[in-house]
Amino acid sequence: MDKCVAYQIVIPLSERRTILSFMHDAKVSGHLGISKTISKIRQSFYWPGLRNDVQSYVTGCDICARRKAPNKTKWAPMQTTQIGYPMELIATDILGELPETHLGNKYILVVSDYFTKWTEAFPMPNMEAHTVASIIVNEVICRFGVPNVIHSDQGRQYESKLFNEVCKLLQINKTRTSSYHPQSDGMVERFNKTLVTMISAFVSVNHRDWDEQIPYVMMAYRATEHESTGFNPNKLLGRESSTPLDIIYEMPSSWEYVPQNDWAWVLKERMERAHAAVRDYAEGSTCRQKRYYDMKLSYETFKEGDAVYVFFPQKKIGCSSKLTSFWRGPFKVLKRISEVLYKVDYGSEQVIHCDRMKVCKTQTLRGESVQESDERDNESSSVAQECEDVETSTKELETVENLVPP
Repeated sequence: MDKCVAYQIVIPLSERRTILSFMHDAKVSGHLGISKTISKIRQSFYWPGLRNDVQSYVTGCDICARRKAPNKTKWAPMQTTQIGYPMELIATDILGELPETHLGNKYILVVSDYFTKWTEAFPMPNMEAHTVASIIVNEVICRFGVPNVIHSDQGRQYESKLFNEVCKLLQINKTRTSSYHPQSDGMVERFNKTLVTMISAFVSVNHRDWDEQIPYVMMAYRATEHESTGFNPNKLLGRESSTPLDIIYEMPSSWEYVPQNDWAWVLKERMERAHAAVRDYAEGSTCRQKRYYDMKLSYETFKEGDAVYVFFPQKKIGCSSKLTSFWRGPFKVLKRISEVLYKVDYGSEQVIHCDRMKVCKTQTLRGESVQESDERDNESSSVAQECEDVETSTKELETVENLVPP
């Protein structure tokens, strides 16, 4: 059987970029991946180091980097926070928009204490800064005291001047999550899912009475042992709540009789023992959760001055998400703040989680310097921009000619 012989043109190294540009960047090439680009080039051309050059060219392509997601999902190490006493750190978030109720409520403000896991949920008609600040001050701070830290996302109501002035007046340290990274406020985000599940079991068919169910489901939640502490939130704040079953079956009180003059000391000792147990239990629970979470790490580290692309899950109105490039850049890394947080300059300085970043690779071929590659990239960008401007001007001229009467 005769073998099929294919002839290839061996090209000089100086012509590599021309071939790569036509085989990858042109419309008839479609910005395909490394394997398909190599296969297409090998049909007609060859040069030493072809595979490495194609890999460098494709991975450094700006259009591909903006449009295509990394092969592996980003998974950075879990960051933990150790809390030592109640109301040291509280977290808040807004759940909604939900169907408007008979009382005019459409949102739920959730506030949770990191130490005791005591959580409050308040229905709201809107999520304006004044409404949020009023509820937190009147319903949380006035009842439980001033917290050291309030943690929230970057919602406008939490970033407003009003809310920051309240925090400054009460000497509260205000912290926030990194943008587009809800895991930074994971405790409240996870509770939101639990709250919606509980309310959905009792809400009416038309979903207009969900705000009336909140006090009852919150009572149930606070009377249930939390996995992270080993206690229910009621006990950590000083008193177990009675349930209808306790009354029906006349359950004996868990508090033994103590003379009145010794009551305060006994209560103090019990609270101290409970809080010490929570600190020990929570530390072990946190280590266990981190160990399981970190079993599938996949993330990049960056250094100051690196060029990176940043993921923005936004699309323009009227555009399809399937055709939108969600990666923007390249931007410059200004500073490494922690193991997973970086300060990036993209018009303004912002703190970005590394799960939303990927390195910007250069199209440096074998035997080229980085400076030469950058100069060629800049020339290509200038030529492409000039061609685009010429095409736009031509279309505008044709439009004007069509408007002129014969």
